[in-house]
Amino acid sequence: EHFRAADGETARQAARKMTDGWLHRHGRAGGLPWRPPVVGDRIVAWCMSANLLTENAEMVYRTDLFRSLAAQGRYLRRTAVSEAIPRDRLRAALGVAYVGLCVEGEGGLLKPGMDGVLAAARACLAGDGGPHSRNPSDLLDILRMLVQVREDLKAAGEGAMAGALAPLIERAAPMLRMLRLGGGSLAMFHGGREEAAALVDLILVESGDTRPAPESAPDTGYPRLSAGGIAAVLDAGSPAEGTYARSSHAAPLALSFASGAQRIIVNCGSGVHLGADWEGPCRASAAHSTLTVAERSPCEFQDRVNTRFRRLGRVARIVDSQSQRDESGIWTLAAHDGYAARHGLIHYRRLFLDADGGDLRGEDTLTLAKGGARVLERSRAKRKSPDGPHFAIRFHLHPGAEAETGLRGRATTITLPCGEVWLLRSGGEARMRVEPSVHMRPGLPAPLPALQVVFTGRVLSYATTIDWTLTRMSEASASTRS
Repeated sequence: EHFRAADGETARQAARKMTDGWLHRHGRAGGLPWRPPVVGDRIVAWCMSANLLTENAEMVYRTDLFRSLAAQGRYLRRTAVSEAIPRDRLRAALGVAYVGLCVEGEGGLLKPGMDGVLAAARACLAGDGGPHSRNPSDLLDILRMLVQVREDLKAAGEGAMAGALAPLIERAAPMLRMLRLGGGSLAMFHGGREEAAALVDLILVESGDTRPAPESAPDTGYPRLSAGGIAAVLDAGSPAEGTYARSSHAAPLALSFASGAQRIIVNCGSGVHLGADWEGPCRASAAHSTLTVAERSPCEFQDRVNTRFRRLGRVARIVDSQSQRDESGIWTLAAHDGYAARHGLIHYRRLFLDADGGDLRGEDTLTLAKGGARVLERSRAKRKSPDGPHFAIRFHLHPGAEAETGLRGRATTITLPCGEVWLLRSGGEARMRVEPSVHMRPGLPAPLPALQVVFTGRVLSYATTIDWTLTRMSEASASTRS
């Protein structure tokens, strides 16, 4: 891709040298270079760079290149269906389809390849168009692949096959819009990245779908609150299980919130690129803007601590979810049972965004689950304390946001890089403080420093409620905001 963008004789020679080196080193099947999704990605890259790789090239090199493409396509036809993760099957099936589309004499691979693409894409997407992985970056990648192959099929005169992709693209595009936050990039949930807003824009434009973002995604579990240039997305779904259990985050009822292009409340993000020291902690509930009880996640991780990609075992189940909009604004409510087994508690989170977008009100409630009184008493006895367990509500702030606590720990002023000021206030008995946090950005060798606002307290009764508000106190000037 970089060579295509650079073009010119230097880029052409460098691309051919790299490809020829691969043919000599990895021409035979085996190892990571021959994992089906990796093979699929390579085939698509080579086919899309065909002019760069082959124009005026030596005949021996051209013959080796196309012979290898054909062999890789036939290999994928046998192996693509063996991939457990649907998005990996999609990547592999695309390789089969592109060999059928681009390599002379291999046209028989096009139909089985596209059959595989359709089956894998359907397996990737929930009924509302969101990704089964619940990772917004996965949805971006899936839609990118579907849009690209549709356009290439159209260019090759395969209109019927291109048309078969339309229902999938039409399901996915509005959901991608719904998961945008802060200048058009994506909310970070379940390993997702912010992504470049320009890339998201490009894929949505090329999709051809112009429908607005929905306000709720009942299958994927992401209600959206938006008004007056303000947007919030709540993780109101259970963590994905099965093939996704080693990448899902323990983040039920986590919140992301932005004012225009400025992100305010975020999650820490994915630490996969920084190894086991960060990958596991970033999947824990404390790395997300949600409530934790006794400093534990509401989902249980299996495997040893400091093991990469630990499997989520028991996960928190969503036991209530509803939303409504009227002339005053929009509210949403969700609840999970992740603390029922250990502490006898259900966590409810209710959010309300007023019609102007300048006032977000929240209510976090811990109430007894069915049979929870006995569980809570056993928890107290085990800790040898008459009080209930500690709780913490975290609001991780985007890097660059400054925070200062005042009003005897009842309020925190949040100042954004653009100069906009928001006030976070708490009710009840919870104490508020500002602590260090981190923010993950792929490609950087270390996390970015950030801050978090933390409410702390104890469960003192059979129903503990913590009210809070986030209110815009002053707006940025138009020049600063841009």
